[in-house]
Amino acid sequence: MRVANSYDIKDQLRALGFRWNAEAVSWSRSTVEVLELLGVSSPSEITVEKLLSAKPDPSLLPPPQEELNKNPVIECDNDQVSSALNSSVSIG
Repeated sequence: MRVANSYDIKDQLRALGFRWNAEAVSWSRSTVEVLELLGVSSPSEITVEKLLSAKPDPSLLPPPQEELNKNPVIECDNDQVSSALNSSVSIG
C-alpha cells in the first residue's frame, strides 16, 4: 500500500511503520500489515482518517523534544572529529 502527496503527515506515517519509497515517491507498507493495524478486513476500508487515528508504535516515534541534544558538540582528538551525534569523521 502506498500513500502519496503526504508530506504533511509523513511523521505520522513513519510512526505507523510506513517507509519512504523514493522510487514511487510515496510512503509504503504491506497492505496486510495496514489491515491488521486498523482492524479492518478490506483495503477499501482504509482511509487517511483511519490511518491518522491509528495508535502509533512507540518504538517508531522520534524522541521527545526535551531528550534531543539542542546544542551538538564537536570535539577534535587525534585528527578525529567526534560529535554528540555519535558519528566520527577522519580529517586527513
